[in-house]
Amino acid sequence: MNKIKIYEASKIMWNAIKNEELIDSLPKKLIPKSKKEAYEIQKTYKSFTDFEHIGYKIAATSVDGQKHINVSGPILGMLFKHNVYSNNDTINFINYTMGVAEAEIVFKLSKNISSLLKEIKEIKEFIDCVIPAIELPDTRFNNFESAGEFQLIADNACAKYLFLGSPYSKLENINFENHFVNINTLGSSNEGNTLNVLGSPIKALFWAINELITYNLPIRKNMIITTGTCTIPIKFQKQDKLDAYFGKIGNVKANIN
Repeated sequence: MNKIKIYEASKIMWNAIKNEELIDSLPKKLIPKSKKEAYEIQKTYKSFTDFEHIGYKIAATSVDGQKHINVSGPILGMLFKHNVYSNNDTINFINYTMGVAEAEIVFKLSKNISSLLKEIKEIKEFIDCVIPAIELPDTRFNNFESAGEFQLIADNACAKYLFLGSPYSKLENINFENHFVNINTLGSSNEGNTLNVLGSPIKALFWAINELITYNLPIRKNMIITTGTCTIPIKFQKQDKLDAYFGKIGNVKANIN
């Protein structure tokens, strides 16, 4: 795809994101044919918005997440400050296609990163803290299961809202390869474990950083990266309350009007 087509595809996707509208598909000539084209569509969002870009989300880090959106592996989307909320904030229930919540581990970065990491042990020097989070993903496609991996990347990897708890800095106290997580609504509960996230949120972060570098997406100090759902995504309804528990890391709540 040339730059004009990238721009046209990005404009369609951003308008759908901004206006919370559903589309069947991008026009055939504008459907990305590679990850590179799909991430270029994401990067071009900046042509249509002044929302502050504060980080990234990883979608489909677990087998359950991959099955949910029908992709072969994890994908990345941008996070904007406009769509990030504090612990126990309230949002209105409107225009939800997926209608699910995810308990996730977020990392805040302590430094800019501009080159590929060779070993996973390098990652810790770039972590400022860990933050418990609830993500409410959603799609701009009427049928996200058949949209395909590259269109879902162009759809910002189904990013919508993110609720953040309090930062936790004692990473040495957490076994990220085996840490219990629970998420509740008023009527149901899902249990999970951090090992569901590519074996560990640390491994997911390592993957994300190298993926971002590969596709020339910026990684800056104080950005946050949320690493994917630790549990099976849980359905929520109007007038619901969401609670996610991460043990020593902390808890986070979200309210749905």
